Amino acid sequence: MKTLFTQIHGLPVKMPACGCDRVPNTHRPTFCRERSKSTIVVRYLLGAAALVAALISTTPASAVPIYWTQWTSSTVGYPAGGAATGTIGTLGIDVGYSGEVDAPRGDGAYPSWLPATTYSGGMVDNPPLTSDGYIILTGGNAVVDTVVFSNPVVDPVMAIWSLGNVVGDASFVFQTSQPITIESGGPSAEYGGTSISQSGNTIYGQESNGTIEFHGTFTQISWTNTVELTQGYAFEIGAPVTVPEPTTLAMMLVGFGLLGLSLGKSAPPASVPGVTES
Repeated sequence: MKTLFTQIHGLPVKMPACGCDRVPNTHRPTFCRERSKSTIVVRYLLGAAALVAALISTTPASAVPIYWTQWTSSTVGYPAGGAATGTIGTLGIDVGYSGEVDAPRGDGAYPSWLPATTYSGGMVDNPPLTSDGYIILTGGNAVVDTVVFSNPVVDPVMAIWSLGNVVGDASFVFQTSQPITIESGGPSAEYGGTSISQSGNTIYGQESNGTIEFHGTFTQISWTNTVELTQGYAFEIGAPVTVPEPTTLAMMLVGFGLLGLSLGKSAPPASVPGVTES
């Protein structure tokens, strides 16, 4: 093992390679100072890992703001041939729709998407706005309806209004194997009713309302509808504001730590007067 000799206050001191802590920092040999840098980085990484673990274990899931599609044009078509276009402007996403369209995109007053608690809750912070419009459907005829996003959307959401009626169910049967969850539900301001229900990838109800979330990354969402023999039902589509998850934060912290370690190793060693190695 190497033995180091240095001077403190003019007196020679013999110090083994592991005795860095017994020498003032300004007199420590180069390799000791480098080891101190590595120790600091390791401690930083361990602290970051502990912080992220605490965040994951103590931070509850909370609702995030939703930007809803503002429908700007539509073409009526039944049972097929309908189309609509819109934008999720704040996120810079264009939205296209093809399939059944039983009525124009909305008159700015109907549906109200109220009460707010019916269409927001769980991971959804806010309901759609009446001014955003909607797409109204009757269902049936095995027509596939499709929403297409110009950019991938993570965990998109759909608000559903007046699905089914008191004499029979109507449903959305989604063509995806990704998980779907009901985030909120309840009566509508227009017709009352209850919360939407779920069986696998099928959302159904009898005069039912609520909001669902699709878990995953989507460039399009497709489905079929069963028929409602009265006045139809409507939907609106939205995208959440992306918030970094704890795992993403962990990767960022570790990355900064590794960068610091790399910079420390690449720095040229500084000479220390009065230190010799033998």
